[in-house]
Amino acid sequence: MSAKVMTTALCTLGLCRPRRMLPALMFLLSSLALSGVAVAACPDAEHIGDVEITDLSQLVAISDVFRTIRGSLTIGGDGIADLNGLACLERVSEALKVVNAPDLRALSLPRLSFIGGGLSLVDNAGLETVDLPSLSTLEEGDLTVRGNPALRSIELPRLADTPRVMTVTGNAVLENLELSALSTATWGIAVEDNPVLRRLELPALIQ
Repeated sequence: MSAKVMTTALCTLGLCRPRRMLPALMFLLSSLALSGVAVAACPDAEHIGDVEITDLSQLVAISDVFRTIRGSLTIGGDGIADLNGLACLERVSEALKVVNAPDLRALSLPRLSFIGGGLSLVDNAGLETVDLPSLSTLEEGDLTVRGNPALRSIELPRLADTPRVMTVTGNAVLENLELSALSTATWGIAVEDNPVLRRLELPALIQ
C-alpha cells in the first residue's frame, strides 16, 4: 500500500490532521501487518524539528516511523530500556544526546549512518553496550562518552573521523573501545579514567 493511499484513507476517516495523523498511521500499519498485507518495514518519512524522548510513551509514539530527523535527538529519563523503536533511523541532522537514561541497557541503532552534530552519551547508570555499526559520519561537534558506570563495550566500526574532540572518560568497567575506521581526530583524543580498558582499536588513526 502506497503512502498516498494510506494518507487518503486516513483523511477519509477524518484522521489526517497533524495531531491525529501519527497515532492513526501507526494503528493502520499494525492492522495491515496483522491482516497479512505487505507493509514496508521502514517508511521513507522524516520528522522536521528537534525530538526529545523522556519516557517510554514518547518512544512508542515514533517507533518505526522516521528514517530522518531534521533536528536534534535527545533521549533521557526513566523507563527506557532499549531503543528498538528507532531501528529505522538513518540520519539525525543535528546532535544526538543520550543523557541520564538510567534504565537504558543497550544503545543499538543499526541503520544510523549520519549525525550532523555531536554524539553525547553521558551519565547513563545502566548503559552496558553501544553498538552503532553503520555510523560513518559525525559532521560537527564532539564525541563524548562520560560517566557511564556499567558501560562495557563501544563499537563504532565505520566512523572515519571526529571533527572536534573525542572524549571517553569516567567509564568504570569499560573494556572494549572499537573505532577501527577512525583516521582523523581533528582536535584530539582523550581516553582516560577507564580503569579496566583492555582493548582500544584505532588501527587507521593517522593524526
